[in-house]
Amino acid sequence: MAVVLHQPWRTSPARGLWATLVALGPALFVLSVTVALWLATGVGVTEIAAFVGYTVLFVLLPGWLAAAVLIRWPVSGLGRFVAAVALGEGLLTLAFVVTAAAGVRGLVFAYPLVIVALLPLALRRGPLTHVRPRAVARSASTRAWAVAGVCVAALVGLALQSWLDPLPGSVASVTYGLDDVWSLSLAAEALHHWPLTDPTVAGTALPYHWFAALSAASASQVAGLSLPLVFFRLYLVPLLLVSVLGLCELGWVIARRPWAGPVTAVLALFAGEIDLDPVHGLTFGNEISNDMFGLSPTFLAGLVFFLPLLLLLAARIQTPQETTGWRWWLLWLILLGGAAAAKATILPVLAAGLGLWLLARGWRRAAPGVHGLLGPWLSVIGVYALSYLVMYRGAGSSGLAIDPPGAIRQLRGLDPITAALHHQAIGSLVLWPLAVVFGLVGAYGAALVGLPWLARTGARISASQSLMLCLLLGGLVPFLVFTHPGLSQSYFSQYGLVAGAAVSAAGLCRLADRARGRWPAAASAGLAVAAAALVTVWILARANERSRAWFPALDLAVAALAAIVFALALVLGRRRGSASWLWPSSLAIVAVGLLNTPLDLAPHRIDRVVAGRPTYVQAGAQVTPRIAAGFAWIRRHTPTKAVLAVNNYSTHRRHNRRPFPAPDEYIYSALAERRVFLEGWVYANRSFQIGEGAVFRNARQPFPDRRRLNDAVFQRADRRALSVLVRRYGVRYLVVDRLHADASRGLAQVASLAYSNRDIAIYTAR
Repeated sequence: MAVVLHQPWRTSPARGLWATLVALGPALFVLSVTVALWLATGVGVTEIAAFVGYTVLFVLLPGWLAAAVLIRWPVSGLGRFVAAVALGEGLLTLAFVVTAAAGVRGLVFAYPLVIVALLPLALRRGPLTHVRPRAVARSASTRAWAVAGVCVAALVGLALQSWLDPLPGSVASVTYGLDDVWSLSLAAEALHHWPLTDPTVAGTALPYHWFAALSAASASQVAGLSLPLVFFRLYLVPLLLVSVLGLCELGWVIARRPWAGPVTAVLALFAGEIDLDPVHGLTFGNEISNDMFGLSPTFLAGLVFFLPLLLLLAARIQTPQETTGWRWWLLWLILLGGAAAAKATILPVLAAGLGLWLLARGWRRAAPGVHGLLGPWLSVIGVYALSYLVMYRGAGSSGLAIDPPGAIRQLRGLDPITAALHHQAIGSLVLWPLAVVFGLVGAYGAALVGLPWLARTGARISASQSLMLCLLLGGLVPFLVFTHPGLSQSYFSQYGLVAGAAVSAAGLCRLADRARGRWPAAASAGLAVAAAALVTVWILARANERSRAWFPALDLAVAALAAIVFALALVLGRRRGSASWLWPSSLAIVAVGLLNTPLDLAPHRIDRVVAGRPTYVQAGAQVTPRIAAGFAWIRRHTPTKAVLAVNNYSTHRRHNRRPFPAPDEYIYSALAERRVFLEGWVYANRSFQIGEGAVFRNARQPFPDRRRLNDAVFQRADRRALSVLVRRYGVRYLVVDRLHADASRGLAQVASLAYSNRDIAIYTAR
């Protein structure tokens, strides 16, 4: 008689549990990697649990219920999740702002009660409608794992760029990036004060997109975690992951192909500029990967709202009869408000792109399309005008100047061409158009490599695809018209690039179909080219300075080759057999773009490890344990409304600038979490108005009266100047950074010493 062994996994409940685990496998994989990276970079288990609980209770659940009430048209579960997170972030930020403005910040803890209010309404509306086409259902598991892989790659990029910097006070010395510290000071302002002003020049206005700072501040307040921990490790993770998921959903919605989603995410996130130089970055002005991985929290925060806005527009085009009610409009307006608060460049791109699309559709007399998006276009203009008057208080982007061809004039990779233009009036007629073409291809060619194949494969460009192309053009216009000292006009083009990447993915998928199974050989060829290029540039870049000087010309030559491939695809794309030899060329361009971020991040880290140095920057010794201890004393023993005066303005890192030092230090308001009478001022609105470059070189002084008063107090212990600081500006504490600047010994005669160690002293003004 046969013996039957008991196999519990074959029973119905066990089988159901196993099926659930398999379905949740990609999500659990991403969560496991996230937790492992957090633990490896100094975040404790309790802190992880607190932040995850905050995200679920205060962001995901309210957002999901709000989406259940507002989204009543067919949409995929992933699309609903992306909209829900954006709603959750926006509604929580609104609750945080309202309670802060009313002076009852503690009431934000009652915000989850919105769940109780929304739940009956959500249940009353009946079951949700989902979209699950057969093509997606058959490949859902593989596609989910591909999406998970992109999420993990993005997390690794975030960790390599932002998480290798240790937390303040945990190492002997560390120096943080200028943008990081300034953004942290804004988060500290949002955590403790209302209305929001410039914490680095106390009492002055700062019209700015504050959402990222509010997001970090709300997480710190609600979860009870230190602001530096939230800022340097935690709050960007949900924003990054939902951005990746939103890119995947946008690719599927625009291309209607299962694999277009992951391809869109890869193109937008990792296919950077054509920059083979492992020493210097930003050859052609495309920093989207760096911005996504922590360099610009405001760009990433804006993407959380920009992507669901694009999905809403696509839904209105594709299902016009089901997206005409008040729910679509309410969701649209909430997301527009969130986008305006997150990044000022989003609404201009939407307005320009929608305007171009409406003009093109109206020219072709496509009345339904025009009528469907005319109202949303007008609402974008209205919300932007309102935000300009209320949030930005009429302040334009200081330093932004009309100077066509805009960013092309500022790109390092075009130096050989711009040098040839000097005093060549006739040659400019030929060279400037070439510079524009090579600059655009060098910046965005890798991400947009599929565009030539969109119209050359015989298939029709859909209305939603044409809208994405118009948004791409709307973002490129400011890139080619304006100049800015910090190349900030590239934020317009990068949001346009996000829309264009979805269409590029559709073109690549069509090209893959035409390649008829030749993609393995093409992929192998592309990887071989990438490997050879990586080895070559690594050797050359470290050979000597003379070899490194050739890299701008090398990058320009590669951009020119990529432009030739684009032209051949446009001209010869319809010919039989063209895909067989242009497909490997397209993959090679993508491979070169994929090298950009690794070459920007890895070599410098590896050099430090090989030399036996830490992976983080120590030049300038910005924060030591003793300085961090002084900041902790301030946080514990001074009221949040206290104003500090400090004796140091500079990080002392920019020795190549004259006169030295540059006024670029913001660590005092960032880590003491108090407003400062005057510290670094290169990012002040007034500095941009009079010329940021000149301010950086100390050629111009935006606050001469404050500078004279501050110097009088710390250099001469001037009792009268201190009296002005106390009476007029509310200064109550004097901070002497002994490590980075000097101060008069006479301070003890005009102020009382309250705290002191070897690196920092804190006085109370009498």
